Order: sequence, then structure tokens, then C-alpha cells
Amino acid sequence: MHESTGGVGTKITMAAPLHKANRRLQLAVFLLLLLFTAFAAPSAARAATAPVEPASDDRGVYLLSEPGHLFWFGKTVNGGSAEINAKLTKDVDLSEGGSPSHWTPIGQYTSGDRKDNGYAGSFDGGGFTVSGYIVASADVVSADIDVLAAGFFGLVGQSADIRGLTVGGVVSVDISGSTNYIYAGGIAGYNYGMITDCANNGEVSASGSNDYAGGIAGYNYGTITNCANNGGEVSASGYNNYVGGIAGYNNSGTIINCVNGGGVSASGSYVNYAGGIAGVNNKGTIANNAHSGEVSASGSSTYNYAGGIAGLNNGTITNSIHSGGNVSATGGKTNYAGGIAGNNGGMITNCTHSGSEVSASGGSNRNYVGGIVGYNNTSGGNISNSCWAASGDLKAVGNDTIVSADVVSLDAAAMQRVVTTVLPVERSLFVALGGSAPALISYPGTADDMTGYFSVSGDISVASPEIADISDRWPCTVSGIKQGTTMVSFDIDLRATDFSSLGSGPQPVAESCLTVPHRFTVTVGEEIPVAEVSLDLTELTLNIGESKKLTAAVKPDDATDKAVTWTSADPAVAEVDDNGKVTALSAGTTVITAKADSKSATCTVTVAKQKRGGSSHGCAAGLGTLSMLTLIPLWLRRKKR
Repeated sequence: MHESTGGVGTKITMAAPLHKANRRLQLAVFLLLLLFTAFAAPSAARAATAPVEPASDDRGVYLLSEPGHLFWFGKTVNGGSAEINAKLTKDVDLSEGGSPSHWTPIGQYTSGDRKDNGYAGSFDGGGFTVSGYIVASADVVSADIDVLAAGFFGLVGQSADIRGLTVGGVVSVDISGSTNYIYAGGIAGYNYGMITDCANNGEVSASGSNDYAGGIAGYNYGTITNCANNGGEVSASGYNNYVGGIAGYNNSGTIINCVNGGGVSASGSYVNYAGGIAGVNNKGTIANNAHSGEVSASGSSTYNYAGGIAGLNNGTITNSIHSGGNVSATGGKTNYAGGIAGNNGGMITNCTHSGSEVSASGGSNRNYVGGIVGYNNTSGGNISNSCWAASGDLKAVGNDTIVSADVVSLDAAAMQRVVTTVLPVERSLFVALGGSAPALISYPGTADDMTGYFSVSGDISVASPEIADISDRWPCTVSGIKQGTTMVSFDIDLRATDFSSLGSGPQPVAESCLTVPHRFTVTVGEEIPVAEVSLDLTELTLNIGESKKLTAAVKPDDATDKAVTWTSADPAVAEVDDNGKVTALSAGTTVITAKADSKSATCTVTVAKQKRGGSSHGCAAGLGTLSMLTLIPLWLRRKKR
């Protein structure tokens, strides 16, 4: 026995073995804290930046150039000054110490006539980016306890005008088990106003009871034009799910000239709607849009709707294309999957589905699969002048509805001559000083001569003609005159391909022209080459069937062309999509390469057959956090030798 003094006049008697056990326990606690720090700290998010009131210009527009300015602006709007205006003057990174800050959406979701509430001013992003933040459940301010509007903006009122903004934060709201409504979007949770020339580079996810998730807006009652979701995954996994690459639900709204390059997925226990542009298009207009990612609606639900453009269409879809990603609906009682819409009760015209599989399976009742729509409601559904890529015995519609002769299946060669959509090459186009670049591109085929398809219907407007000039002939080439940034806008008449007479190949339509307004930013400057490309992982081990997304970093940040192309040395072992998502297909080893400009980085991927005991990748040396925590009490119970 040992005696020690624990205080004045106090003796503590302790057995030696117990003393050693306590030391081991202290060491174990220390290891637990070390593990917690190692695994929890990288994902921590905080908002310690103090709000700082920015200066304003002579029109009273606040000029935002640093994190404190943005926090002040959001706090001021949510404090009751909903009509103030602002403009970004540079890129702003809200992260602190490598961790994202928590962001409270601008514009509170309020009860009553919501279109007159929320943010009501003008926000000009100036072509700049806000990044380094996360919007989580605790960050969403709401006067309605059962409603959460989450995004960089929360509720956008009908008088609001948001333009030229790119966001790179994460929107992830999880209130599973509640009865709340979640509206989650990269730019806005709920939109009544105007969102123009905006882009989202981050992921959007919602998990609750009634979930609306979109790359730009979770729910759209207003107008979304010339916007892009650049590869950010959009998903919802609650009870009822409405998920779209641009808007989760488009209710009497308008979505024009938009692009989605990210995957869309809805998975839940009742009804799932997933669409490349909108989960549901209800009495709205979707025109001149393109989607190139995967779409999936799945789960043990009653109904699953998946469409390359819309899961369910009860409005108008025109001059739009889906290409590249598979469309699937699985697991419900009834599943609907279509290249353009899963279920159609509205109008679909001048649309194309190209180059990917459409499938529906696992339905205990029925599965409907179609090159254009899975199921066409004969009482209201109308399909005309559309086509899909030849694939087995896939029909235009899954329920054998009779459609017009101009709804056809075409082979790959014919698809190269098809034009249904014309969009800007980039929302923010860079042109070298003294150089030139094409402004427009056609989909799905690229026509060298667009004379029969295309004409400029109005005057081309260049905000600062001393900076750039643009031709009025295809492909509307932009020339760089002076360093600077300017906005270009014009209207075009787009004549979609006529599929009714294929004797001499698809022909442009001479009538029924669609007037399409285009807007994009042009920056003229000196070319800055890419100096370095790096990947977050240089080695990766996957089991067959598993997937993992790689992230590429391109330096410098202001490089002229930061576009990344992905390739797999052996796509039979593992394939990689345009967003860096690697999917393991067969046992073996391959190298994934990410290239930007002339620089590249690689990741060696090893694919193994599934082993019992779980995944072959994860924490250090394949040993996960849970496994390490499990070892500690075993170690403590070892007997002294």
C-alpha cells in the first residue's frame, strides 16, 4: 500500500495495481480525445467573423469585398432591412482556418403572403464567387416552425433581383423524423423573384419529411435564366422528395437557358421525383435547357418518377436536351422513367434524349420506360418533334401511347445532325486581349452551318463596347478589345430540327421559331496558364461496385482555363465521369488522370473484390474510427504478464 497527501491533514491510500489501471485509463481517455480531434476537427464549421458594415456607392448600393461585409449584409437583411441592395466586388472565401463557416441564409421564410417577404432587394454578384461556407439545419432562420428555406439566400421575394453570383458552399439540411418542409437550393431555398446569370458549384442535400432540393432553387415560383449547376450533386432522402438540377419544384415558374452538369437523386419512403432540370414542372415553362448528369429516383416508395429533364411534367418543356447520364427509377410500387420526363401530362416539343440508358425496375405494380417519357397521360400529355437515341427496343413512351410521326429514334450518326438547343459556351466567357472565342454552342450535335437553325432577332447589346465586340453570325464570335469585364445580351430565333421527314436527314424547321434571350459575361484579359493540378487522393482502393469522388485543385486561382478533364487508363477496371466520380467495375489497377490546360495529376485506383467485414477503404490503413475505438477497451482488459 502507498500513502500520499491529497490535502491538508488528508491521506489517500491507493493500491499499486489500481494506480496503474488509472494511468491506463487516463491514457485511453487521451487517445479517445486525440481520435475525436483528428476525425471531428476537419469537418468543423464556425462563424467567428464579426460583421463589418461596408461602404456604399453614390446610389446607396453596398459594396461587398470581405467576409465581414457579407455577414453584416445577411444580418441586416434578416433584421428587417430586406430591400437594401448590394454588389460583390471580388471573390470572397468565408472559411476560417481551413474550415467552412456556418452561413445563415439571406431572407427569412415568413408566414402570410410569402412572395412579398424574404429578400426584396437587388444583389449583383459581379461574376464573382462566394465560397467556404455551409448551410445546415441550425443555420436556417424561419418564422414558421415547420418550414426551412436553406441556401445562400433563404426566401427570395417577387421584387428581388439576384444576378451574376456564383456560390461554392454546401447546403445540407437534415431534420429526419420531423414533419418539416425543407426548401434547399444552391442560390435560394424558395424563389419568387428573378435569378439570372448565377451558378452553383456546391452540393445540395435535404432530408426531412417533405424535401425540395435544387441546384439553383429548391422551389421556384419566379424566373431562373442563364444559370448553371456545375457538377454539384443534388439529393433528397426524406418522405416526399422533389429534386431537380436547377429547381426541385417549378410551380408556374420559368426556367430558361440553364445547364445542369451534376447528378440528381431522390430516395425516400413514399414519393420521389427526380429531374435533370426540375423534379416537378407544374404549369411552368422549361425552355432551352441542357442536362448531362445521372438521374435516379429510388426506394421502397409508392411511386418513383425520373426524367432527364423533369420527373413529372404538367407544364411545357421545349428545346431541351438530356445527354450523358443514366435515368433510372427503382424499388417502388410503380416506377416511371423517361429520357425527357418520367410522367407527362403537359407539352413536350423539340426535345432530345441522347446517349444514356433509361430504366425502371423493381416495381411491384408496373414499370414504365420510354425514350421520351415513361408514361404519357392521354388526357393532357402531348409530345411532338422530339427524338431519342436508338437503344434496343426502347419505345417513345412506356405505356404504348400513340405519338406523332415526328417523334423518332435516331442512330448516333443522325444524332450528330440534330439541333434542339443553343446555349452560351460559358456563362462567364474569357477572351484573350486581341483574341477571339465562340460564344454559342448547339446541342446535341454541333452544326458547322447554323443558317437554317439560327438568326439574331434583336440588336446585340454589349454593356461596354470598348471592352468587347460580338458578331451576329454563328457562332457569334466574341473579340477582346480592352481588358475588363462586360455583359453581352441578345435575342435569337432558334429553329429546332424537323423529325417528320427523315428521307434526306433531319431538317431545320422553317416555322414556329422560339425567341430565346441570351446573357453572359465576357472578361477580356491576359492569358494566365495553369501552373499546377493536384488531387485530394493519390491512391484509392475500392471494392467492385463502389464509387468515390475525386476533387481536383487547379492553381493559380485566376488561371484562364481551369476546366478539368478526367480520364481512366483502363475504364474496364474503373471509370470516371466528367465530375471526377470514380466507379469500380472489375478487379485490377488503373490510373485516373485529371488534366487542366497542360498540367495534370494522377490517382492510382486499385479495385478489389468485396471482402467480408466491410469496405477496403476508409481511415488510415483501412482501420476506421469505430474499429480503433473498439480496440481500446480490449487493450485495457489485457492481463499483466
